[in-house]
Amino acid sequence: MSSAIAKAFARLESLRANAKAAIVAPALSAIQSGGTIGETRPAPSGARELCDHNKGWVFAAVRLIATRVAGQAINVGYRAGSLPVRKGGNAVEPLSSHRLLNVLSDPSDLHTQWTLMFCTVASLELTGRALWWVTSENGQDRIFHLPTHWIESTDRRRTVWNIRPDGSTRSFPIPGEQIAHYFYPDPCDPFGCISTLQRIADAVLADESIGTAQRAAFENGLLPGLILHAGRLPTDPVTGEQGERPILESWQRRELVSAIRNMHRGAMNAGEPLILDGLIDNITKLTSSVAEMDFLNSSKLTKAKILQGFGVSPILLGEVEGANRASATVADEIFVSNKVNPLLTLLSQAMTEWLGPLFAPDDKRLTVWIEPAVAHDPELSLKRWQSAAQLGYVTPNEYRRNVLSLPNIDGGDELREALEPMKGFDPYTLASLSN
Repeated sequence: MSSAIAKAFARLESLRANAKAAIVAPALSAIQSGGTIGETRPAPSGARELCDHNKGWVFAAVRLIATRVAGQAINVGYRAGSLPVRKGGNAVEPLSSHRLLNVLSDPSDLHTQWTLMFCTVASLELTGRALWWVTSENGQDRIFHLPTHWIESTDRRRTVWNIRPDGSTRSFPIPGEQIAHYFYPDPCDPFGCISTLQRIADAVLADESIGTAQRAAFENGLLPGLILHAGRLPTDPVTGEQGERPILESWQRRELVSAIRNMHRGAMNAGEPLILDGLIDNITKLTSSVAEMDFLNSSKLTKAKILQGFGVSPILLGEVEGANRASATVADEIFVSNKVNPLLTLLSQAMTEWLGPLFAPDDKRLTVWIEPAVAHDPELSLKRWQSAAQLGYVTPNEYRRNVLSLPNIDGGDELREALEPMKGFDPYTLASLSN
């Protein structure tokens, strides 16, 4: 049975290799140079095309997710034996300093910790994958984010990744143990991944088409506001026939339009009378508003599909229509619970799996976890701080910094006794503490 499964996996990998290319990463010199190394590839990969759709509502949603994750603190700690790791790494005591924390705080000359995490999450949402290359340069640890479209191929067990940076004519093999691989798993393909953007591609393409149609309406539409009727020539005194309208030369038309603009354009000339004489017989209003293709309902529908696909509420993007404090708090709670924290769990487990063995001694097991996000509720947060202060869990200086935004004061780092009444806790002064 096991041999049959192994053969099936091998055949599946062969079919996949013939059907589509995987994904690529870089060589150190190629990454840092930023320049081209020969001819550019003639056609972008699927991952490159996905990144090209990072605009509009896709960009707004991805930016919100990536910025929220990038702001979370990263912790590391050692666990002994087979001690289970509870949610958030609570079974492991965090280390105040560690080699991995040092490299994450300064990954490379190209990234800070925030930008590294931002690019990682954005790549996950857009392409379904994100790769880190963990290497060393002059004896110093380095972590590089590898754009997904640089991945050219990898074997079934991902023991070697062949990376070809943009502009390079050759690929660079990188050992699998130097790659930290983050991906959304595909339940139908053990070797594949799922891109959020790909799963909502219909809504994204429809939204982009609406924007293209609206832009074309502005660029190609004829939008004159007024019609100037030129006066007729004098009536023939002999026959009594009405005179014809003169055919103006182009320079005459320009002079008429320019004269009327100079006299009546702008807010200061609003309501000024317009004198009609023999030259201008009449003025007719042609359009009352800009002619535009009306896709209002369709654009609202595609917007909702895109944001729901990414798990983002429009309120969190700054939409105020129909929003209030209660709905904003609930939207943030749902976003944190259903989107951000599951993503933090994925990243934490992947870091533990790939980075742990690289940065831990052989006799120890390193656990990496990202602090869970908490929805922002000012009233609830204040109650928590007050309860913590009453129970003696925080110092006056901690309360001053985090709640009152005040500087530290001398003697403010002493913990109060647990269950001491709040009236004995005065974060503004330590007079009550000195008694």
